[in-house]
Amino acid sequence: MFEFIHYLKLDISAEPTVQNCEPCGTNMIPYPLSTSSNCGDPMYFSFNCNTSGQVSFKAPSGTYRVTSINQSTSKFFIQVKDVGSLRLNQSLPFNQTTPRNSSSNVSSRVTDDVEIVWEPPLEPLCNLSADCKDWPHSTCKSAIDGKRRCLCTKSFRWDGTKLSCTQG
Repeated sequence: MFEFIHYLKLDISAEPTVQNCEPCGTNMIPYPLSTSSNCGDPMYFSFNCNTSGQVSFKAPSGTYRVTSINQSTSKFFIQVKDVGSLRLNQSLPFNQTTPRNSSSNVSSRVTDDVEIVWEPPLEPLCNLSADCKDWPHSTCKSAIDGKRRCLCTKSFRWDGTKLSCTQG
């Protein structure tokens, strides 16, 4: 009597981070920011898009309306009625800068537009060099943080704003 043993090989490699996300109404949500779990970088899942195309930012102290996003400076503005109550999740890559006072057209109350800066993401996680196919000039290696990442090859460096290895 023979016993057959079947082995199933599973691909457990990390999926590359999806770089392109659908817009929220007329608002383009730049990478790594995201309004859903199937795009962007999981560290930045603090945004929501409602049915009217309005982007909001979720923080421990509440949800705030996003008034503008500037990918080139890695900044966005949110409307806050009480700046003192604004708290950001310290484990996420967002930092608050100085608020600027503005009048709200929606109500007679004054609101502040608070500038939030986000840090560009690190190199994508990987298990195998094949996981780095979406990032030319990179290969899967152990990084300083102890994780395996798509690190740029010699004479290239990671550009977190362009999400690619650039020469130089």
